[in-house]
Amino acid sequence: MGRTLAEVIIEGRKNKGLSQREVAIRMEVSNSTWARWESGEVTPHNIETLFNIAEVLDLSPFYLIVLVCPRFETEVKKVVHQIFKEP
Repeated sequence: MGRTLAEVIIEGRKNKGLSQREVAIRMEVSNSTWARWESGEVTPHNIETLFNIAEVLDLSPFYLIVLVCPRFETEVKKVVHQIFKEP
C-alpha cells in the first residue's frame, strides 16, 4: 500500500526540524487543524493548501495532490510533463 498524506507531511515536518506548532504558524492554521492533518483524521480541502504545505515543507505539490486525490494522477503527470519537457 502507498504512503498517506499524513505520513508524508509528518516526515517532511520532521526533516525540516519543525514542531507541529511551528508548521501551523507558518501555514496560518490552528494547531488542531495541523494535528488533524497529521493524524489522517481529515485532509486539506483545497489545492492551494496543498501547495502551501509543499512550500513550507519543501515537498512536491503534485505528489501531495495525488496522495489526496489519486484520480488526478494522470492529469498531474501530464502537467508535470508539460512543465519539464525539453524545448
